[in-house]
Amino acid sequence: MNIRAAVFGVLLFAVALIVFALGFTYTIGENQVALKLSANEVKSVDKAPGLHFTVPLLERIYILDQRAVSHDYAEDRYVTADGQTLRVDYFIAWQITDAAAYFRSTQGSEDTVIQNLGVAAKGALKSMLEKRSLKDAVAIDRNQSVTELFNVVAAASTNFGVKLIDVRIHKVGLPENYNESVYSAMRNSFRKSAVEVKAQGNAKAQEIRAQADRERLEILANANRDAAMIRGEGDAKAAAIYASAYRANAEFFSFYRSMQAYRESIGKADDVLVISPDSDFFKYFNKPAAR
Repeated sequence: MNIRAAVFGVLLFAVALIVFALGFTYTIGENQVALKLSANEVKSVDKAPGLHFTVPLLERIYILDQRAVSHDYAEDRYVTADGQTLRVDYFIAWQITDAAAYFRSTQGSEDTVIQNLGVAAKGALKSMLEKRSLKDAVAIDRNQSVTELFNVVAAASTNFGVKLIDVRIHKVGLPENYNESVYSAMRNSFRKSAVEVKAQGNAKAQEIRAQADRERLEILANANRDAAMIRGEGDAKAAAIYASAYRANAEFFSFYRSMQAYRESIGKADDVLVISPDSDFFKYFNKPAAR
């Protein structure tokens, strides 16, 4: 009976110790801060990592993480100075620096910070883009725009006990219907360039063909000239040979020429030649001794 009572006492003490540990102590980790709340008001702030004590029922402990937080904001539409629409998305990163001010302004809700910083960023983007044309907005200087956007959002972040770390524009895009008009303009531009290139190629081809024709005519003219010169030289040489042969034996030359004339004029069947028998043409027929 005494053993049971001792075991029961030990268990009761252990339970009491656990309840005490759970109710009267809390732990702060690295990059964390603990708020001691009384009637939902911040009583004190503990930042040292480790085990800490509290008074149950009188105090409530709220742990906050002080590491950097970032949020990607959904794409939104903005109107430029020339009435065009742009699609812009961005992200914001921040870090809790004043835990008490953060809790008082947000009651510990991160969504409150996300919403309010997003409103500030959206207003800054609207103000920036409505002063610029579509062309200037698309070619916007990212460094300058980020600085301008950062300053506006940083000023809003001080109301929530957080420090702004970064604001970045992810993408500046054209509306869907404008994309098609841009692509159409690009296609027309490429088509125009293709026509110009083709026209230049045709002109170059015609120039090459004309040059080739000129060279061909020049070559043919030179060839005909050279051929005429060669034929002239040949005819001159032949005439010289004939003349030399005639001077060497005029009678034989006359006989040879007469034989050629006979062959060409009466050497074919059905040929009819009307000529006087006393003509010199038949002298070698009438006077064989003349040979």
